[in-house]
Amino acid sequence: MVSTSLLPLLFSRFQELIIFLLGILNGLNSLFEKYGAKLEKLEGIPKLTLKAPAWWWEAADDKNLLIGTHMYGYGKTKELREDETLGFNEAALKTRLTPLLEKKTPEERKALGYTGQEEMKKEEEGKEEKEEASSKKEEESEEKSSEEEEESDEKKAASSSSKKKEKEASAFDMPTVANLNKRLTRLIQDLNQPPQQQKRKRESDDSNKQDKKKAKKDDSDKDKKKKKEKEKKKEREEKKKKKSKKDRDEKDKEKKKKDKKKKEKDEDKKKGTKRKRDSKGGSDKKKKDKEKSKKAKESSKKHKKESK
Repeated sequence: MVSTSLLPLLFSRFQELIIFLLGILNGLNSLFEKYGAKLEKLEGIPKLTLKAPAWWWEAADDKNLLIGTHMYGYGKTKELREDETLGFNEAALKTRLTPLLEKKTPEERKALGYTGQEEMKKEEEGKEEKEEASSKKEEESEEKSSEEEEESDEKKAASSSSKKKEKEASAFDMPTVANLNKRLTRLIQDLNQPPQQQKRKRESDDSNKQDKKKAKKDDSDKDKKKKKEKEKKKEREEKKKKKSKKDRDEKDKEKKKKDKKKKEKDEDKKKGTKRKRDSKGGSDKKKKDKEKSKKAKESSKKHKKESK
């Protein structure tokens, strides 16, 4: 039982929902009165800033969504999917989207939930090899009847085909009811606006897009500028380091040269003093020898005189 305090709230919410649905239906009816039973006079679907409900969604799908909702009612996704004329059924989507999916990379296909023809062949080959290996093991370990083997093979084939179908179908899934209703509401609102207002809105949307692109470009330019500045700074620092290293090497060389010259000078000085000492010692010895020879001569003369 619902408490009496919640009844006014529930009633107001229900009232809001009814008003919203009536607004959507009135807007939809006015569109079909204006543009015809199949929206033949509709020149163009407005470019919504809203994200597309599916990766394959185009302006033609927006038009078919409006037609389908007018035919079956608000939120009738199952009926939209089953109607072949609207192009939302699986067969129509497969024929339309398979060429587009085959052009995509394997990673993109995997992200969209689609297994390409090449990947499917590889998977089948791998599964066949596994099945052969498992069947050989089973034959060696256990003896099973032919009927049971046939049944198991049929089950495996059925399960593999169902898995393939599930994988393949996920790329062609219909958008959720919430996303479709959101898109439908925005479409009806935009299309029911006066032409001048629509034009202004498109212009504002285009200007906003341009501003965003410009801002993005400016950001990328700033990033590039910063990157260049960093690279230049790095180059300058490297040059400084190289220069400082070169200067240090040159200073070390000069110091070594000076030390070598000083050493050579010191050695030359030492050699010079030794020569001087040697030459002085030699002259003194000669003087002494002369004096000795002189004395010897004088003594010999004396001896001769005395002998006479």
